[in-house]
Amino acid sequence: MRRPFARPWAKFMRVVEAAARSVARLVARKVARNRQVAEVLFDRCRTPSDLVRSGLNHLAFLLRLPKIPFLTSVMLETTNHCNLRCRFCPSAKMHRPRGFMDPGLAERVLRDCGRLQYVYLYDWGEPMLHPELPSIIQTASRLGHRTFMVTNGTLLTPSLSEAIIRAGLSAICFSIDGLFEIYSSLRGFDYRVLEQRVMEFLGTRERLNPRLRVEINYVVSRETEQQVERFRSIWAARVDHITFQPMLMYSKVRRFRPCRELWKGSLVVLWNGTVVACCVDYDGVLKVGDATEESITSILNSRPMVLLRSDHVRGRFCSLCSYCSEYETECVDGRFDGRISGQEGAPLS
Repeated sequence: MRRPFARPWAKFMRVVEAAARSVARLVARKVARNRQVAEVLFDRCRTPSDLVRSGLNHLAFLLRLPKIPFLTSVMLETTNHCNLRCRFCPSAKMHRPRGFMDPGLAERVLRDCGRLQYVYLYDWGEPMLHPELPSIIQTASRLGHRTFMVTNGTLLTPSLSEAIIRAGLSAICFSIDGLFEIYSSLRGFDYRVLEQRVMEFLGTRERLNPRLRVEINYVVSRETEQQVERFRSIWAARVDHITFQPMLMYSKVRRFRPCRELWKGSLVVLWNGTVVACCVDYDGVLKVGDATEESITSILNSRPMVLLRSDHVRGRFCSLCSYCSEYETECVDGRFDGRISGQEGAPLS
């Protein structure tokens, strides 16, 4: 039997949520002090509860507390194999073994997580190489998690596109850096072929699930910064959001401020179960736990994580963190404090 006030109440709650999200957007911009970071934060936080959790973690960062209250997201490295050899990516010099995450391990981690903003299905590899990717997405969806995948898009086929959409993928982000010859020289793949495959995916999205969010991540570097505005004019109307991300670099100048990434509430689970604190750690040298033996929630404030945050507060940075920075450009806002200029650093690769 339908309750008489169900429809008015649902409408009222939509109005309340819309108002709350408008206020939250303003707060996110104020807290982040960076329009692009604020927009990405707001897009990831789909409910007021998500914003509260992220806000309390940020408060812990501002207070320089060694523990944080919430695990907000988990990054599952479905594989560290990749079909491309991009010029700026350190994947080619990775020393750790390569492999594919066992779907059973993925389910174990996801069952332990509780409520998350997103499960990120990528790290240092191309997730579409995983033969059971749709199954992992389906498991995450069944457990109530929103899934977000970053891909180079070069392996898209009509059947794979349908499979991952039907599995319940919530959002997908294509890594596209530059246009035409610039893209092809950096990625070693034909830009026109990629463009066609992404457009075909967008058509499949409209047919099967128009609510699936489609984004693009554009790495800004010396080679690509001149094409930012032209790229925006071509792709902005095609996708839901474009993130222009300064390229990660190693600076010649040591870090002097704590990195807020350690307080965001995100952990990275490598394909073999090793847990690291940051996605920049491509070789897994900063191990903070093992998801095959420990619960992911216990690792969030484990002794290694608490020591790592405490060291950052005291200005003691490990070799991985000491010189981590990003390319400085006037095209887009940076994510980090104290960025370097492009002439003072080198790419991670």
